Amino acid sequence: MHTLLQLPFKQPSVMARHLDGFSTAEIAESMGLEQAAVLQNLSRARRTLKQQLGIADRRRPQ
Repeated sequence: MHTLLQLPFKQPSVMARHLDGFSTAEIAESMGLEQAAVLQNLSRARRTLKQQLGIADRRRPQ
């Protein structure tokens, strides 16, 4: 949880709602965002969390 709280700006709220099972549409509506903004925040949050936790991205060659 501590790592999640270190994310910048709206990313912790978006990620927490996502982990609680809310759809991107529900997250967007509850936060007053466009769905594209929710998806972008989720993508950035995932990337940052992977870096912080030392998890390699399987889609990118090492």
